[in-house]
Amino acid sequence: MPNDTIFHKTTKGQQAIDTRNIKLAMTMRRALIIVDGKASVDDLQQKAPMYDNLEDMLNTLVNQGLIIANTEAVNESIFEPEATKPTPTVEVIILESPVAPQTQPDSVAATKARLTRLLKDEFSFHKKASVQKAVKKLIADLEDANDNIEALSKAWNKCIKITKLTIDVKMAELLKSSGERLFSQLTL
Repeated sequence: MPNDTIFHKTTKGQQAIDTRNIKLAMTMRRALIIVDGKASVDDLQQKAPMYDNLEDMLNTLVNQGLIIANTEAVNESIFEPEATKPTPTVEVIILESPVAPQTQPDSVAATKARLTRLLKDEFSFHKKASVQKAVKKLIADLEDANDNIEALSKAWNKCIKITKLTIDVKMAELLKSSGERLFSQLTL
């Protein structure tokens, strides 16, 4: 694959991230998350240098219909051709979808649980004892935060700052963008 290829998430790919309705290995999920529709394959390899087989992973995501190359996206209106999109109705979503898309805003407690899960998922591959110790502390601080948006936001920002300073800058950026998406679903 050309190193200047730019990939976009398909609707199916974005749903896989938002609802976890498609089971993906943690490394494949991370590869899917970093695909942003702007970064080339070269840029993605710089964002995720820990993946020696990123091109293979991207090919797998393409084969699963979770991402699409920029040239195909232009020809196929980025996500799916209109003719193949189902006409959604409330009945179709309720009756046919085993995991309904996130449509209700989250509570602070639910967001806290998702942020905690995100930390656990993202750092489970680190084998260094110092990283594992730092992550356990981050998770404990996050879980100890009061169930209000200000306390949770403060704890999450602390997690990002500590990750950036002591573990990995790129991982901190990934956590920040994922956290922002979760915070945007909160009921105020």
